[in-house]
Amino acid sequence: MRVGDLWLEYRTEGGQRISVVLYVFIEVFARGHGFARDALLAAEMRAQERGARAMRLTVAGGNRAAFRLYRKLG
Repeated sequence: MRVGDLWLEYRTEGGQRISVVLYVFIEVFARGHGFARDALLAAEMRAQERGARAMRLTVAGGNRAAFRLYRKLG
């Protein structure tokens, strides 16, 4: 069952490959069950496997839940 989406892209900055999380969306019925956390951790592992040395992301100003999650994950 699909519970959401995560879009990840790769870039080279300063000679280093980095990953950038462009979009994370979890369906309303699936929120609060750790799916966003699990998706971000899986994306981080995949990015490392593909040689990314860092991961970047952005978040909309009013998205407090995303801010909290990103802070927890470091």
